[in-house]
Amino acid sequence: MFQDTDDNPYRPPTPYDDEELHEITTPLEPDGVWRWRQTMIIRRSEPVFPQACVLSNDSDDLGTYLFAAISPLGLCLLFVVFQIPAIGLLLAVVICPILKTLGRAWDCRLPVGRRAIVFLYLSEGVIVILFVVGNILSAYGLYHANYPRALLGLMLSLVAFALFWAADRLFLRTHIISSEYVAIEGIHAEYLDRLPEFPDPSDEKIFTLQ
Repeated sequence: MFQDTDDNPYRPPTPYDDEELHEITTPLEPDGVWRWRQTMIIRRSEPVFPQACVLSNDSDDLGTYLFAAISPLGLCLLFVVFQIPAIGLLLAVVICPILKTLGRAWDCRLPVGRRAIVFLYLSEGVIVILFVVGNILSAYGLYHANYPRALLGLMLSLVAFALFWAADRLFLRTHIISSEYVAIEGIHAEYLDRLPEFPDPSDEKIFTLQ
């Protein structure tokens, strides 16, 4: 005969089972994420987001997309690096983790609908292709003294960087506002309603954000 243990399929449910089921089925509460006016304030360490798209507030067909915030100084440095022929993109890939370590850059996976994710990845792919082609043309043109081709490569790199900057402005506008917090504008209004109010209104850096 079966004993009254976890291996017994005929064992009646217990209050402990109900608690376990509740933990599995109950959505996680937001943690380290707040709203302030039309802005989402995020703690830079291990935030927990409501499970809905930050762009549409839709909870169906949800995925995650890696968004980044880079300080103005970091953007200026990347702009210069991206223009270096042949190795600009490679150097940028090396520099980004350094900026993150120094607190000049931050990234986090935000919940986003899968259709939006496809569009964001396509946009990202176009930018990378422009950077790579621009770097190669610049290097080839300088090496062979073909300055029109080098200029074309530089122009493609500039266009790629402009799209890189515009992507942050058009979708979600990210700001590193302190060593502890990042602010993101452009979040769907109903998604912001899911968040608690920011608990520390005395932080002047946050309240001067426009």
